[in-house]
Amino acid sequence: MRFYSEYEKKIINIMLQLHENHLYNCANNILFDIDGIYGLNPGYRLFMVSENKADLAIETEKFKDQSKLKYFHMEIVRQLYEFVLLINHLVENQYIALSPTKTQFENLWEGYISFEVLDSYLQKKLYDYFTCMFVPTRKLSLLKKYKFQDLETYNLNRQFKTTAFIAGISAFASIAAAIISFISLQSVQDININNKALQVEAVIKTMPEVKQNYYNNTINVTK
Repeated sequence: MRFYSEYEKKIINIMLQLHENHLYNCANNILFDIDGIYGLNPGYRLFMVSENKADLAIETEKFKDQSKLKYFHMEIVRQLYEFVLLINHLVENQYIALSPTKTQFENLWEGYISFEVLDSYLQKKLYDYFTCMFVPTRKLSLLKKYKFQDLETYNLNRQFKTTAFIAGISAFASIAAAIISFISLQSVQDININNKALQVEAVIKTMPEVKQNYYNNTINVTK
């Protein structure tokens, strides 16, 4: 079973949302559109310069902010790697199909500064995935329906929860039965104690009468 990060789940959710709304299901919309990972105009862009070159760039204004620059170097490059690995996984497991589109190369826009932070493997894969459209299969919809678990794992988890629920009810019933038995036993003991008390009381009450009979019999014998 493969576990999906929150970042990967968001990518899949956006991909399905674009598909359901009949919108262009591409990497740019998934990552950089208004509802994408980075949102609209976040100051970061990926430029496809050629088949073997992709430039990751940041707006000149953002470049002045050192915290933004640190995020740019560390977080975005990491997330682009995760994006590529996720698309590889989705394609290999038939969750999505790729539909090639017409490639439009573009140079760096004015007001952006590019950085050599992408290795050759990542640049090539980004080119492949930024020049196609993603077509989700029913299997991807089911993946979301099953809470990002495969069907077998989903059914096992449901079975486990059902078994745990039944076991919990059985345990509760056993505890309730034990408590009722204890209360019933306690009531029987109280009744027995009360009966013994009544018997003792009856014996005590009859003792003066026994003494009186003994005294009368003694007098009769003496006479």
